[in-house]
Amino acid sequence: MPVKNPIATISAGLIGAGLMYLLDPVMGPRRRGTLRDKLIHFSRVGKRATNNTARDLGNRIHGVVAEARHILNRESVNDDILVERVRSRVGRVVSHLGSLEISVNSGRVTLSGSIPDEEHDRLLRAVREIRGVNEIQDRLQRRAA
Repeated sequence: MPVKNPIATISAGLIGAGLMYLLDPVMGPRRRGTLRDKLIHFSRVGKRATNNTARDLGNRIHGVVAEARHILNRESVNDDILVERVRSRVGRVVSHLGSLEISVNSGRVTLSGSIPDEEHDRLLRAVREIRGVNEIQDRLQRRAA
């Protein structure tokens, strides 16, 4: 006799096997205890992950709002602070920060010194992205690497 709904038959068999596994009079209490402990553990892990994700999302939203506020306001930045921002960014982009001279006057950044040719465009792009930079004066001397 053909089975009308094989999925229902297989599901019923699996449910029956699961109940036999958990309700076994000898090993059932231990299995149920282990299952309970795992459910409690994973609920705590899930709660922790949810809290971490919510905190991360909140921090990211806060950062986006701060960036948008700075883009809209275009406040002037103290020259000393801007020099430090430029040095920090440039240090991650070029191989020899010591060979560069950086000066700032009212948002105008002047770059001078010697730089490898392949780092030049990347350096200018990085400085252009810094908040507070209005203009870049390029006095860099390109050299072969």
